[in-house]
Amino acid sequence: MVLNLFEKFLAFKIKKDFTSFSLSFNSKKLAFLYQRIFEKKIKIVLGLQSAIFAPFSNLKKIIIFDPKNFGYKNSKAKPFLDTRILAKILAQILKIPLEEIDPLKEFEEKPSLIKVVSLKETPEKILLEESSLKIKNSLKKKKSVLLIVNRKGYAPYLLCEDCFRILTCSFCEAPLVFYKKLNLKTLKIEPKLICRHCETEKEPFDFCPYCGGGFLKLSGIGIQKVKEKFPDFGAFLKEKGFSFKKEQNFIREIFSKKILGVISTPIISKWFWVFEDFFDFSVVLRAESFLSFPDYLSYEKFYYFLLRLKFISKNLVIQSFNPQNYLFKSLIKNDLKGFLKKELSLRKKLGLPPGFNFIKVILSSSKELEARKEAQKFAWQLKLKKIDFLGPNPSFIFKKRNRFFYEILIKLRSEQERVLVSKIIPSQAMIDVDPIEFG
Repeated sequence: MVLNLFEKFLAFKIKKDFTSFSLSFNSKKLAFLYQRIFEKKIKIVLGLQSAIFAPFSNLKKIIIFDPKNFGYKNSKAKPFLDTRILAKILAQILKIPLEEIDPLKEFEEKPSLIKVVSLKETPEKILLEESSLKIKNSLKKKKSVLLIVNRKGYAPYLLCEDCFRILTCSFCEAPLVFYKKLNLKTLKIEPKLICRHCETEKEPFDFCPYCGGGFLKLSGIGIQKVKEKFPDFGAFLKEKGFSFKKEQNFIREIFSKKILGVISTPIISKWFWVFEDFFDFSVVLRAESFLSFPDYLSYEKFYYFLLRLKFISKNLVIQSFNPQNYLFKSLIKNDLKGFLKKELSLRKKLGLPPGFNFIKVILSSSKELEARKEAQKFAWQLKLKKIDFLGPNPSFIFKKRNRFFYEILIKLRSEQERVLVSKIIPSQAMIDVDPIEFG
């Protein structure tokens, strides 16, 4: 996604010709590149994850840029590959050097004004008064401002205050996101409930579909809600129809100061290397929205995301319900080593990676009972082999596109256990080795 600007960035770093490679190119261009690479007519290939599969016939070196970027691990669809591990294996097979360029090392200790403020007394507020005043001052001086929102739509949840259940999609069991959407026929803004997984749209409910209660509350803050409060700000997010060309044009408008105020999802952090100290004032509106997933890496991911924000911001404010969190203390002190030491200590106590290796096995069916029985059958086999495991449990999103998902998390203590497990895993199962999400 960032190949075009990254090419220009590398042009200053590498004074040689190189070619971009991506499976998103059309088939004619891909066939041409495959032939050129195979015939050794291309010396340097710049690519995304798919570039590792290019038909190199004389590969001399592999360079991984930004190795701490968790985007290298595909955890959303099969196959669950980690490009960093593939690159290491390929380098070992070909006996060639593997280099990692970590841009974070250059600014881990970059001085920056960071402040963490509490939302405990004003949980419904989008932005605290002090930050609002600083934003106004920055904009008066024609300086750029950035607001980070980790949720799309207007409100990420619709909560029934009678039965305290969150309204979910009937096909996916995922929370329905409240949107204010433009009707192209009437050209009016209309409320919609949309599933982020299967894109099912529903009209808003008057009553709770579970208990019949009439007290339905919009819960949480989405990017549309923030845009409503700051109508002159530009919204930067990856939505359907937001092409890479539009993304580039938006970045150019930010650079040219045509857009001074920016509301963005975390997607803007992928451009961090072209935005050094660009934003005079940045605010993370809800820190907890980054940490509320069944992911043992969530704190580490958020820390590295904040490092990127620190790099592009002269002043950074983080709004949180827990401002005393050790993550924030480490960030303010520029103590990455201390943060990682704390994380490793917690993971060791909980028996989490890197102390152990895990395999997540996912079984699904269009019938809930069948999916559960298959998962229980496999769990029984693991028990007989005395393999340590958790589950079977419903997946974090239990139902997706009318299929039910159960998962079993297997802790591997040795290579012998890995071989043993590989022999009894059901053929129809999805397998995620070293998963970054446990739910």
